[in-house]
Amino acid sequence: CGTVPDGRAAGVKEVSPESKRIQFTAPQARRTYAFWAFSLTIATSGAFMTGMGFHIHSVFTTAGRDGAAGYDIFLPSAMITLILRPLVGWLCDRIQLKYLLMALALSIGVSGLGLAVLSAEHAQWIVIVGGGLGGALFGTLIAVTFPNFYGRTHLGAISGTCMAIMVFASATGPWLFSRAIDATGSYSSVGILFAGLAVLLFIAAFRAINPQIHAAAALKDKSP
Repeated sequence: CGTVPDGRAAGVKEVSPESKRIQFTAPQARRTYAFWAFSLTIATSGAFMTGMGFHIHSVFTTAGRDGAAGYDIFLPSAMITLILRPLVGWLCDRIQLKYLLMALALSIGVSGLGLAVLSAEHAQWIVIVGGGLGGALFGTLIAVTFPNFYGRTHLGAISGTCMAIMVFASATGPWLFSRAIDATGSYSSVGILFAGLAVLLFIAAFRAINPQIHAAAALKDKSP
């Protein structure tokens, strides 16, 4: 269409760093640590959100609450997402994305703990805060990470692989919730499971450095 992602008119010389960015192919991207750190955290977040959404009435009923009240968590959670998303977008240009990935892992942990103790008074607010934070980070990281880390040339194949992983995980989430209620009679176990996964993902995020940094250093070492 004669346009570029940053909105400049056709014919205007691009001044973004894209021309200096190394363009990874999909197989090359899949061989990087950062790809799996981001993809698995995004997928885990999707699995929890889908599982929670599919079973929300049963989750609240099992916790001794009014099942219909479960639907009331979505509006305040969406409001938190709406407030935080501009801040997340602003931070994307100013800090390493691994710190936002750590925040996404934290949101999974908070939501999982909230689910595990949902029978406690006001515990739904833990789920609301975790979901709101996760919602602000989830979509932004999907959109921002892969073009910044791997370039635009093969972006469809790279981000498509992440999306395939996320779709599979999202389909698995409701199944995990169903297995938890069948096996234990409550959803606390699946909440603890996701909280435990969140800890591992949070630790893994420390090493999720932009591959452009490593690739540029490797090219520099090879230069005469």
